Amino acid sequence: MCYSEELAGIKMSYRLEGAYCPYKYIQIDISGEGEAKLEYEIYKEYLSSKDEPAKKSIKFKIEKTKIEELLRAYQEVDFFNIEIYDLNKDKVRVTDVGTTTLSLSYGGKERTLSYGYIENNPFQKLISLYWELINKYLPQK
Repeated sequence: MCYSEELAGIKMSYRLEGAYCPYKYIQIDISGEGEAKLEYEIYKEYLSSKDEPAKKSIKFKIEKTKIEELLRAYQEVDFFNIEIYDLNKDKVRVTDVGTTTLSLSYGGKERTLSYGYIENNPFQKLISLYWELINKYLPQK
């Protein structure tokens, strides 16, 4: 299912590592064709049985309007050109805020940004759109 030629080549993702217990990481990948995949890993100490897999994946379809909304949020922060200053860059690698990674492939351009903490986070709207999807599909522990 291709929503439009303009959206067809889009790939976007959000990943949060080490900041949302019991999850070691949560990642959502979205294509412009409406395919989405939510992956996550649960810390072993939080698993209810030894046989339960720590890593899990959920595939689902995403509406065209949500893809367009996410793309607009990337464009509003000028994602391909924005400069950020990560306040934790030279500090300890593991923080209570974890590491956030955003990526976008669109119109022949690709960029991935990873950061621990930035003041006045310009990505708040974008991240909240991702979390709307994550909260819809992530099983509650």
